[in-house]
Amino acid sequence: MGHRRYLPKDHRWRNDKKSFDDTIEKRLPLKTCFGIDILNQVRDIEGHPLTKEPKKKRKISHEKRKDNWNKKSIFLELPFWKSLLLRHNLDVMHIEKNICDNIMGTIMNVKGKTKDIINTRLDLKKMNIRPELHPIQRGEKVEVPDGFSSNIYQCVNLKDHKISGLKVMIVMFFCIIYSLLIFVELRIDDLKHIEEQIPIILCKLEKVFPPCYFDVMVHLPIHLASEAEIAGPIHYRWMYPIERWLYFLKSLIGNRACPEGCIAEGYIAIECMTLCSREFTQNHIDTTQHLSDAEWDQEFIEWFKDRVAQLHKTDNGRLMKDLLSLSRGPTKYSTHSNGYIVNGYRFHVEDHDQMLKIQNCGVVVVGENDKDSKNVDYYGILTDVIELQFISDRRLILFRCIWFDVFNMKTENEDGSIMKSTIRYSYVAPGAMEEDEDEGLSR
Repeated sequence: MGHRRYLPKDHRWRNDKKSFDDTIEKRLPLKTCFGIDILNQVRDIEGHPLTKEPKKKRKISHEKRKDNWNKKSIFLELPFWKSLLLRHNLDVMHIEKNICDNIMGTIMNVKGKTKDIINTRLDLKKMNIRPELHPIQRGEKVEVPDGFSSNIYQCVNLKDHKISGLKVMIVMFFCIIYSLLIFVELRIDDLKHIEEQIPIILCKLEKVFPPCYFDVMVHLPIHLASEAEIAGPIHYRWMYPIERWLYFLKSLIGNRACPEGCIAEGYIAIECMTLCSREFTQNHIDTTQHLSDAEWDQEFIEWFKDRVAQLHKTDNGRLMKDLLSLSRGPTKYSTHSNGYIVNGYRFHVEDHDQMLKIQNCGVVVVGENDKDSKNVDYYGILTDVIELQFISDRRLILFRCIWFDVFNMKTENEDGSIMKSTIRYSYVAPGAMEEDEDEGLSR
């Protein structure tokens, strides 16, 4: 309660007695208390326990001092503590969670979390506010009217699938404010807007929820904008990463009888694994002979490129230029053609030979003799001729073909008809880098 003091002086809610605590708010916002001010306030209470009974000797009462200090904080003994602009950081994660739990617990009338209980109604009667919500004595039973916010069914529109009402809008305003605070880059205009809107939202909560709802946690959003101006974005200061780390440490517990030991042993094992992995990374060059074939294939391209670049610095011959072109790989440009002449043979793609009597789209690759297997020739149909460009005017011609399965040329189904052979797509290079003028493209 009492958040109307943070509203502008001419705000109409300052004079609204019925909707709030039956008083007119004339107080101004509290002034910011700096470290040196706190030190001056608690300087004379060091070693003196405080009490609410001023009659006892050698004790200081809150009523006499007119403040709420119970003792002098040990942090004030630090020489730099009094000069800090932000002495205690407010955790937005827990503020967000607790406020949301309080609102939803009261709206949904969750047992143990709702603020709408019989003692709350008795507080309203004692404060003489909101008489329509006071408990009613009927014989030996005490009945209460409909709750503040437990009637959520009145706010639900099943037809349009919407939830309306003041309480839901308050939750939405809180979500918008939290979304503005978690930006990586904060603007001063947004922080000023948040600082103006939070008191209005809290006053709306005062008009809806009972006084017991407003504990310290609900009051803390008042200070979030001013803290962000001093300390910057909140995602560097909230508890989410720490809670995740604590959750990870709890996952290391295998024996619940000794949780601390399990966490310590698990953490040591993780540190050892991290240290060993760094050693393996440093000794990677010395242990490459133990790599598998797949790892060799992945790393050979980069190794070959760097190795040729080093050799090219000392050798500028023609062979080294060809190796340099090959190591750099082809350019991003390629040329497609309908035919090609190589080794005295003319080849055309399948689409080009469709209307011709002489077919030049058939290709064959003669298999090499192997001691353990029979000689197998591969047959296919040429579908595309691709020319890749390299540096130093080098080029590479690729034939794209449809290959027939020579191991299963045809199969016979149940009715005796013949089915076509299974085919597969791939690339084939009939020649390496070409420079001969006798062999050219047929377009």
